[in-house]
Amino acid sequence: MKSIAKIITARIIMGMAVAFCIVVSGCGVNESQPSPPQPVANPFPNTVGNWWVYERNDLVANVIDTLTISVTGPDSVVAPEVPRVWTLTSSATGELLSNTVTVIGDTITVRQGNGLVRVEQFVLPFEKGRTWSGRAGEESDSSKVTGVGRMSAPAGSFPGSAVIERGWSTGFEGNGGWTITLVAPNVGIIGRREVYNLNDGGGVRIVINEIWTLLDYRIM
Repeated sequence: MKSIAKIITARIIMGMAVAFCIVVSGCGVNESQPSPPQPVANPFPNTVGNWWVYERNDLVANVIDTLTISVTGPDSVVAPEVPRVWTLTSSATGELLSNTVTVIGDTITVRQGNGLVRVEQFVLPFEKGRTWSGRAGEESDSSKVTGVGRMSAPAGSFPGSAVIERGWSTGFEGNGGWTITLVAPNVGIIGRREVYNLNDGGGVRIVINEIWTLLDYRIM
């Protein structure tokens, strides 16, 4: 079982080449028996009652905790498809955060945070080489499916999973970041690396550098 670092070894973020490796204990991809490129049938199961438990390694604070994400209910926002509220809870800090996830046609939209400011999109089908771009508020971003195959995490082994790389920038004060998200069919996110550097507008710079690894889940 080879690590994800064997698949992705470099990114271009904000016009600069940045070499990096993902180090996720117990998370990898089987390149010797690759699955053929195929759409991820239901990459974000969006039913109330679903939950996922991750080990979260905060490389800035040097803290490892458990992050639980639960689909807790419909949102009051009016939309063609009803957005669902995903509640995130940290075992270490009791941190509570609400995201909303909306699935409309071939596009999954994740609005991160209680202020619904940061937006991330995923566009189906997840086929190797597929790219998309979007713009939400001041954010411009581009994403690419860089691999499809069997991937593993402590929660299990998942065929037909996709590796999605994303880079984004606001074009202001060097704000930007990148993510690598591993998504399994009918399960959701099984691993994630997120790095970003952002000025909140009040002179406070927010830096995040986290690795998530799926430990357990329940899909209704």
